[in-house]
Amino acid sequence: MLPAMLGRATVHSCADARALARHRLPWMVFDYIDGAAGEGYGERLNREALQAVRLQPRVLNNVEERSLNVDLLGREAGLPFGISPMGMCNLATPGADLMLARLAAKHRIPVGVSTVASTSLEKMIEVAEGHAWFQLYFSNDAAAADALLGRCAAAARSAEALEVADAAMAAAAAAHVPVFDRTYQTLMLAWERIGERTKCIDKMLEMKERGWSPDAQILLDLYQWCMEEGDQDSAAVVEKELVLSGKAQYLAALASPRC
Repeated sequence: MLPAMLGRATVHSCADARALARHRLPWMVFDYIDGAAGEGYGERLNREALQAVRLQPRVLNNVEERSLNVDLLGREAGLPFGISPMGMCNLATPGADLMLARLAAKHRIPVGVSTVASTSLEKMIEVAEGHAWFQLYFSNDAAAADALLGRCAAAARSAEALEVADAAMAAAAAAHVPVFDRTYQTLMLAWERIGERTKCIDKMLEMKERGWSPDAQILLDLYQWCMEEGDQDSAAVVEKELVLSGKAQYLAALASPRC
């Protein structure tokens, strides 16, 4: 049995943390967190892969300036790893999800947000200061998956998060999962919000390739945004789409400045 005074200061390894958790948590909660899928083959393989890693000592090197920073999808992360998604984290302790989100923000690393997280994905993205990746569980309810992807795009605070949302959309298409206009349009607006006109145009053209026609108001907003930024080439692409889709008459609506 663990000593009654066992506390955080005694945790020096994953084994220490596991022993402490087993002592403190109800058995059902501990088994949920500690258990692996199926018969645990995947977990054993992962452990073996990590145990096979060898660190090479390097002596007599100048270590005055040290950094664990790595490039992650074009963005600098403070550590070479992230936080895996796990559903219902708050079973372990109230606010566990947000604790992980704060750590992600502090160290500039991604925290995975499960579809069945204890905390809303919007709150997780906010607290993680944009360092959050959503783990989508596909189901037979395509509309529900579409709505979740739309929420991700609407809440995204960085280009990296939107790249992940785009990748999820591509995966959905590859798996022949229906994806609806609303999510594509939400992604367009999200790219616009962070000032990425090229990505916004690409998303509009992708919608067209899939046989979907973007809403006229979204195209008008995009056209005026390009014009206000002096991006004539992008504006011409949007104008061409308005003409081809029979919506050129809506250009007259741009008489008043955009707020």
